[in-house]
Amino acid sequence: MDNHYDEEDLDGHLQLLKEIKDPQEAIAILKEHQSNGTLNDALFFYYLELLLDQQEYEQALKLLTIQKCRELSDPESFLIRAKILSQLKKRTPSLCDEVEYLCLEALRLDARHLDAFRVLLEWYALVFQSSNKISFLFKLAQSSQVGQLDFYKEMLSALLMINEEREAIQVYDALMELLPSRERPVFDFIRILHLQLHQTGKARMLWDIFRKRGSADHPSVYTKIRKICEQLIDDPLLWDQECSSNQQKSTWDEALKINTEGIREKIDLMLLHCFDRLEELSPKDIEVLHDKGCFLLNHDPQNASACFQKVLAIASDYLPAKYQHACLLKQMGQHVEAHEAFQEIVQSSIVHPDIFTETYLQLHSLCLDSNQLEKSAFYLEQALSLAPANPKIHFALGQLYLEEYALSLSKKSLNKADDHFHRILALSRECPEAYYYLAQTAYAKEQYFSSINLLKDAQRNMPSQDRIYFWLSRAFYGLHQNMPSPTEDYLAQAVACAEKISPSGIHAFALFRFLKKLYVLQNKKGHVADMEKKMETHAISDVFKEIDLRAIEETGCTQSYLLSREGVFSTLHPLQLKSYRVKGDEKFYLKGLKDNASEKMHDIAHTAFVYAQQYLTREDLGHLFNNKDLIIECSGNVSSVDAHSASFSLIVSMMSALLGMPVPKDMVFIGGMTPSGEILPARAVGKKIELAFKQKASFIFVPLSNHEEILSVILEGKIDAILTPKLSSIIFVEHVSEILDALFKT
Repeated sequence: MDNHYDEEDLDGHLQLLKEIKDPQEAIAILKEHQSNGTLNDALFFYYLELLLDQQEYEQALKLLTIQKCRELSDPESFLIRAKILSQLKKRTPSLCDEVEYLCLEALRLDARHLDAFRVLLEWYALVFQSSNKISFLFKLAQSSQVGQLDFYKEMLSALLMINEEREAIQVYDALMELLPSRERPVFDFIRILHLQLHQTGKARMLWDIFRKRGSADHPSVYTKIRKICEQLIDDPLLWDQECSSNQQKSTWDEALKINTEGIREKIDLMLLHCFDRLEELSPKDIEVLHDKGCFLLNHDPQNASACFQKVLAIASDYLPAKYQHACLLKQMGQHVEAHEAFQEIVQSSIVHPDIFTETYLQLHSLCLDSNQLEKSAFYLEQALSLAPANPKIHFALGQLYLEEYALSLSKKSLNKADDHFHRILALSRECPEAYYYLAQTAYAKEQYFSSINLLKDAQRNMPSQDRIYFWLSRAFYGLHQNMPSPTEDYLAQAVACAEKISPSGIHAFALFRFLKKLYVLQNKKGHVADMEKKMETHAISDVFKEIDLRAIEETGCTQSYLLSREGVFSTLHPLQLKSYRVKGDEKFYLKGLKDNASEKMHDIAHTAFVYAQQYLTREDLGHLFNNKDLIIECSGNVSSVDAHSASFSLIVSMMSALLGMPVPKDMVFIGGMTPSGEILPARAVGKKIELAFKQKASFIFVPLSNHEEILSVILEGKIDAILTPKLSSIIFVEHVSEILDALFKT
C-alpha cells in the first residue's frame, strides 16, 4: 500500500482508518510522517493516543519527550508523560524524580489541575511513602485554592495507608469543613480512631467503607461502626495500660501509652448515633431497637424502656425485649412490676432456655431482696434444671443456703451449701470464691484444719486478702479453743493473721476488738492497752449514705418514741404504714406479717432485727430478747434511697424500747447503712447538713468519709456563715455500733 499522502489528504485518510478500525495501519502512516516532520499538533496527539491504546509505552515516551512537552507548553502533555511513566514496572530514583518534575510543571501551567495533584499524591504515597511530601502537596493545594472534596478524601486515604498521624491533622480539619453535617459524626469518630487511639487499621477500614457507601447512608456503615465500638470497649489493653507498682516504666512504655481520658464517652456517643441512624433507616428492625434499648439501660433508662416497648408493639412475643424490660423495671426499683414481668416470661409458650435461666435468677434476686428464702431457692432450682452446669447458679444456691444456715443454724442448709460449692469446683477448679465459701462451711462444722487448707487454696487468686486473713485468724483461734490441749502456736498464728488485716479492709472497731481478745489470751498487756486506745479513737468516727432529703423536709429529723418496755413506734416517712411483730423467745427473728408486708420494708426490717441481735449479744445484753415482743411500725413503701436510713431508724427504735432509754428528738442522721452495719458516704452532704440545722437539730451524725468534703464546702462558702459555728455539733462515725454506743451507753 502506498503510504505517501499530501498533508491536506491526511486527515481524511485517518478518518477513514478510524472508521475501519485499523490502528496498526494508522500507526505506520503516522510514524512515517513523524519521521518526515509532517505531523501537526492534532495528528501528534492522535498518534500518541493510538500508541497508548496499544500499550506501546516505550514508543509513546520516545514520541512525547520532555523537550516536546516544553514545546507544546500544555499542562496536559506533561501529565500524559507522567502517567506513561507510571505504567513502567521498574521505578528508579531518576524515574521518580522525573514524574514529580512533570506533575509540578503541569501545576505550574495550571495551578488547579486536579489530575496532576492526584498523580503526585499517588507517587508520594505509594512510591516515595513520604508524609512530608504529602504535607507539601496539601499546602500547595490549599494555596491554589483547590477545595475539591474528593481530592482531600484521597489524601486522607494516602496518609492512612502509610500510617501517618502528624500530617493528617490538617487534612482532617479541612475535610471537616467540607463534609456535610450529617457525615461529620462518623468522620470525627474515624479521626479519634486514627489520631487519639492510634487504631490506624480500624480507621483505614472504616474510612474505606465510609467512602464507598455511595451518596446515601447505608446500614452496613453503622453496623460496622457498632462492631468497632464494641471491640474497643472490650479491649483490656486499651483501658488497662498502667504498669504494676513494682514495675519500672520504660521510655517505650510511655511512648506507647494512650490517653483514654474522655474516650469512653465519645465511643458511647458514637454508639448512640449509630443506633439512632439505624432506627431511622430501619424503624421496624426489632433487633436494632432491642440492642439500642440494651445500650441505653445504663445511660437513659426511660428511653431504654421506650425502645423495648416499641419492640413489643411490633413483636409481642419477643422474649429478649421482655426480659430486658423486666430487668429495667427491677433497676428502677419497681419490684412488684418487675416480678410480674419476669413471671410472664417463664409462663410464655415460647421456650427459650437461656432467657428462662436468667429470668429465674432475677426472680431469685427479687425474692432474696425481700427475704423470701424459700421462694428464692425454688427459682434457683428451676434455673438449675435448665442449666445444671452453670457455676453461677450453684454459687447463688451455696450463698443462699449459707445465709439460711446463719439464720436457722440448720445442718441441712449447711450441707446443701457445702454441696453446691463442691459442684462449682467439679465444674472448674479455678474458682477461688468457691474455696473461700467452702472454708466457711468447714469452719461452721468446726473442721478448722480443712477450713485453713481451703483458705490457702483461695488465697492464691483472691484479690482481697483481708477476708482471707480474717477467716484464717478465726480458724486458728477455733483450733486454739477446741483442741483437747490448747496450743499457743495456734493462738500466735491467729494473732499473726489478724495483724495482717488492714483496718480499712474491714470495720476497724471490730478488728481492734478482736485483736484485743487475742492479746488478752496472750497476756500482752501493752498490746491490749494499745487496742483499747484505738477502739476509743474509732468509737465515733465515720458516716452514712443516701438519706432522702424529702424525709428531712417533711419530718424534720428521724424520731423514735418509747411507748413501753414492750413496744416502740418509729416515725420514718409519712407514707402508708405496715406493722412488724417480733416474738422474743431466746432467739430474735421475724414473725407475723411477713407475707402481708411490702418486699422492700420486710427486707429493711429483717436487716435491722439481725443487726440489733448481733449488737446486743456483743454487749452481753442478749437476755433482753427473752419474753419480750416488739411492734415496729414503719413505712410500707420506700424508695431504695430511703431504705438505708429506714434500717437505721428501726435499729435505734428497737434499742430504745429494749433498753428503756429514750432517743433525743433533735438528732439527725445523714446517710445509710449496709446490712452489716457499715456506714456509707453521703452525697450532697453540705446541703443536707444545712437543712438539718434549719430543722433545729442539736447534733448530727455524718460519715467520716465526708469529712474533707464538708471542709471544702465550708471553705468555698457554700454553707451559710450563720450556720458555721454550729458545725461543732457534727459527729463523724463509720459504723452503726458507734452511734448506738453514743446514744445508749452510760
